[in-house]
Amino acid sequence: MSAIRSSTDRRAAVAARRGGFTVLEVMVVLIIVGLVAGSLFAALSRLNDVRGRLSPFLATSEREGLLNSWFRTAVNDIVPDKLQGPNVFTGTANSFSGLTLAPLAGDPGGPTPFKWELVYDAQHDLTELRYTGYDQKPIEVRRWQGSKNQFAYMTSDLTWHDSWPPGLQKVSQLPVAIRFNAVDQGIVIAAAIRGEKDPPPDPARLFTGQ
Repeated sequence: MSAIRSSTDRRAAVAARRGGFTVLEVMVVLIIVGLVAGSLFAALSRLNDVRGRLSPFLATSEREGLLNSWFRTAVNDIVPDKLQGPNVFTGTANSFSGLTLAPLAGDPGGPTPFKWELVYDAQHDLTELRYTGYDQKPIEVRRWQGSKNQFAYMTSDLTWHDSWPPGLQKVSQLPVAIRFNAVDQGIVIAAAIRGEKDPPPDPARLFTGQ
């Protein structure tokens, strides 16, 4: 009888243990959870502190990256207009315009009129970089302090000029590359035009000899 009672007691003890946690087990779990939570809280605090210190730099870097990407993409895909067309490429130290296959606004792929320009506000000593597309609605791409900003255009002899066409020099309709220089901000972006620099010949002109 004692053996049977002992076996029954052991089964009851095992069943009791399987039915829930002991106080000691619960305390161990709570201690582990507390340690993990404390470590995560400290790590998040350090992360937020680092993010707070770097946020001005990161914001500036992101803006510079977008400006670089947008400018290069639009310039890379500039295409020539037909001879005496309404969007023949022209450029000055403060603006340039023509046709691009990669507009900032609108669908890419087809020749789209565009204009990049630098607009200086002397009252506040601010320069604004604007982009205007087919809809004729200027987009502010970036603004910064200072007035020392300009575009420049490269000829086939790798010389930079502050206007296009450069004086009386005979050149292609498009420059080899375009450079944007914001001296006060230390920003220099140069982008090459990848396609043909002159429009294809007009078949009608070939037959008429013009």
